[in-house]
Amino acid sequence: MSYDVDHSTSGTVFEYNVSHDNEGGFFLLCPYDKPTTNFTIRYNLSVNDKTRIFQICDGALTGGKIYKNTIQIGSGISPVIVTETTTAALDVLFADNIIRKEGSGRATWNLEDEYFSVVKNSFYGPIDTYSNASGSVTEAPGLAAPGLRDPKSYYLLAGSPTLDVAIDIVGDASIDFFNNPTTGHKNLGFYSGAGTNTPTWISKFDNSDISAWNSSSGSATILPDPAGDLGNSVQLAPSTVFSRPIGASLPFRLNARIWIDAVSTSKPVSIRVGSTSNAVDVVLGDPEIYRTGEWQILEVLLTSSGHSATLGGTALTAVPAADKTGLVTFSAGLSKVYIDDIFVTGQ
Repeated sequence: MSYDVDHSTSGTVFEYNVSHDNEGGFFLLCPYDKPTTNFTIRYNLSVNDKTRIFQICDGALTGGKIYKNTIQIGSGISPVIVTETTTAALDVLFADNIIRKEGSGRATWNLEDEYFSVVKNSFYGPIDTYSNASGSVTEAPGLAAPGLRDPKSYYLLAGSPTLDVAIDIVGDASIDFFNNPTTGHKNLGFYSGAGTNTPTWISKFDNSDISAWNSSSGSATILPDPAGDLGNSVQLAPSTVFSRPIGASLPFRLNARIWIDAVSTSKPVSIRVGSTSNAVDVVLGDPEIYRTGEWQILEVLLTSSGHSATLGGTALTAVPAADKTGLVTFSAGLSKVYIDDIFVTGQ
């Protein structure tokens, strides 16, 4: 599925969205017989969208702004960043975006319109140079954990060349994707906060390596992503306990994507997160909170004085645990569970 703005619409604002693994690409602009005017596409995240990132059909665009989006293009994907099939004028500002391409394949351009202004964007990896671009940043953009599908893995690392270098855009939003004030840091991309720490470790499972993990009371198997996205995930059979050392001192944040096949209230899925001085249990026993058969993001923040946990943005109850072995432990209970995109970041 691609998002789109069609025909003679005016004043459309598309912001604060996450798009990933779409065959057709990220965004479609099709004015056709009458110009599309005064549209804005900002503060969005696109991960591994294919074919084309922005497609412009026949017709004119007037007063368009595409800015402060973060676009990650994975290995094996070769999209066109902007492709247009029109001789009409394209009055569009394309600015302050981050576009990062990794691995095999190449990102290209099919853009000839002289009014389409490409200014102060970050382009990194195998991406064709657009001859009319100006002020481009070509060093590594400093994304915290690129390639994952958790928006927080696209925070900007401290010292990144994309921090505090954005141009001013008239009519900018007051907050970014994460509710940070956009006046705090004038960054490229969809994150306007301060530079963050490098993750202590990341488990992506695409390389089929689970050697850092211990599996007991069941089986842990590397399988293709159950949603059909790129890459692999680890599947925990019912009753499996899957753990590894946290390797970080307080405070730290653990992020993970989790997919549960069925609700079990008698022996639910649980996650223990802890250091050697503080630990909590998060139990996914409320079917009103977690949704089966789809990915949700689990986040646990642990400090010396407190803790918090969310699943899919909904607050969870985290119960202090006496076992302070410094591990993260996923217990499948009576469910079949997939986990992926796990990372720990010191705060």
